[in-house]
Amino acid sequence: MLLYGKATEAQELISKIPEVSTAKIIAVGESSHSVAEFTKLKADFFRELVKAGITKTLFIESDFSGVSLVNDWVWRRNGEPLDSVMKTGLYRAWRGKDMADLLTWMRDYNSSKPDGERVSIKGVDSQMGKFATPIVEAYLTD
Repeated sequence: MLLYGKATEAQELISKIPEVSTAKIIAVGESSHSVAEFTKLKADFFRELVKAGITKTLFIESDFSGVSLVNDWVWRRNGEPLDSVMKTGLYRAWRGKDMADLLTWMRDYNSSKPDGERVSIKGVDSQMGKFATPIVEAYLTD
């Protein structure tokens, strides 16, 4: 699948790593927080993974309960303005335009999907791993 008639960086990444299509977990990090180019690439990569049918869940390094509020917005269970939801539910490093664009895309994507086909965002803060570990383990066993 190509956007705008040419391969994007995210599409090229998927095509160069054949294991991506069968991976249970795809981890994408960055060398520094709040770098717009990293966030944009990760957002584009996630969109392409969803479009290719590879994943439906995005995990980010942010508080689980805060990101649950963001996921409610993505699932249209929360009618607050996006900027308010992001300020309440995301760590500052995630509060940029590229994340706002991704969350809007996720919400729009979900608008025509039944529950089992919707995309979600989940927070897993490594500083709070004792709380996140059982949730990630439960996800991996499903």
